[in-house]
Amino acid sequence: MGIFRKLLLAGMIGLGATYVAAERFPQLQRYKNAVLPFTILDETKEVPNTMKETSELKPLVKVKHANHREKLEEKIAQLFITRMDNFKEYFPGGILLGKEETETGNFFGRYTSYDPEKTQETIEEFLEKAEAANKRVLIFEEGEGGYVAGIGVLPAAKDIGKYFTDNIIGPTIKERVSPSQNKDVRSAEVEKLFGEYARELRDRGIDVVFGPVLDAVFQEDAQNVLALQDRQFSDQHLEIRKIAQLYLKMMKLQGIKTVGKHFLSVGLAEEGDIHEERVVNPGKISPRRWAGKTYSLFKNDLQGIMLSHTGNPSDFGRPYSVSQRAYEYLTQESYPVSQQATEDIFTENNQEKRRYQGINYQGLTIIDDLSMRGLLDYVQTAPLTNRGKMLTAQASTIEAKAAILAFAQGAESIISLHADLDEIVRNVAQAYHADRNFAQQLERAMKKYAAFAE
Repeated sequence: MGIFRKLLLAGMIGLGATYVAAERFPQLQRYKNAVLPFTILDETKEVPNTMKETSELKPLVKVKHANHREKLEEKIAQLFITRMDNFKEYFPGGILLGKEETETGNFFGRYTSYDPEKTQETIEEFLEKAEAANKRVLIFEEGEGGYVAGIGVLPAAKDIGKYFTDNIIGPTIKERVSPSQNKDVRSAEVEKLFGEYARELRDRGIDVVFGPVLDAVFQEDAQNVLALQDRQFSDQHLEIRKIAQLYLKMMKLQGIKTVGKHFLSVGLAEEGDIHEERVVNPGKISPRRWAGKTYSLFKNDLQGIMLSHTGNPSDFGRPYSVSQRAYEYLTQESYPVSQQATEDIFTENNQEKRRYQGINYQGLTIIDDLSMRGLLDYVQTAPLTNRGKMLTAQASTIEAKAAILAFAQGAESIISLHADLDEIVRNVAQAYHADRNFAQQLERAMKKYAAFAE
């Protein structure tokens, strides 16, 4: 065989292998596009909310089963939400689906496509394992659509908002809605989009969505991480609230639990990405009051609220996820709550005596992924009191230390997608045995999660 034919054959084999890899492993899609940009030929895959052609699926029928958790570690594990492959010994309380479970790569397209069959097969297989282990596990979905890969074909939040408010048809919403000068018509169209999405979630077996996004990103803050990913409905809270009402209405209709995010507001930060660095919200009080009012209006409609790792300017820039002041603002009628100094875990604390009106939210408080640098960078350097040092003395990883501090401050459930979950659970159990107040806080969290899961 001539050298040209050998090179041609090798090239064909390489492209074939790349095609299979891109389809089977959707997380490789962007790497393939970076290395082989000339392969991006399919115009139908130029937006992120396409669906793979599939045969008609029958809805997944979920059966409620027992939740036997005898050991302390098993009870603690249910307070965590993680990936399907991130635990061995202790079953978590929730599984968050990712691109690997829900998407199929498109060799000739820019984006992956949602794959209903793959999604349902994965969920059914996992639920069989949970049932065999007599453990209740909820299935979570990102709840955003658009450029946040997951279940369904929901357009990007920005495109939904632009259409709802200004009758502008963006790329991910094109041909999904009808343009109209009548806002009532546009509202009905958006409600229909949310309804289709909610039905798909129900049919595939989803219990909870991390949505709606309640952040308001100001137009001038173009470098905000949510703005860069088109994940905000609007820069106006009044519009966000109207759209969120439609979202919540359709989720409730299909029996999907909702978790509003990101408290207090990632949208307030002018720039920065809490996945990669510490970010502190500006000190201006007015935007924070607007954000707080939004959560107050929806406090009876949201089963959970996700606290972000952006810094709380009212608490020395401490991430909301480990800021006791933030939890008090969210969950109390008025704050700050009187505390003994011996209960503090950070040496630097706001000693302000003035009382403020709180939101008085009574649902589940969840914190964003433990592995984000906005949290870990703070936890690595923050000076702790003797109690804080005692609680975290046995923490074998920085993520375990962050989880213990978050629980101590008021968190009731934690997302942990990358750190070793079994190790974190063991470390939290050690802190439980070391401190009575911490143990009581965890017991309250277990009761709140049990109520959330019902």
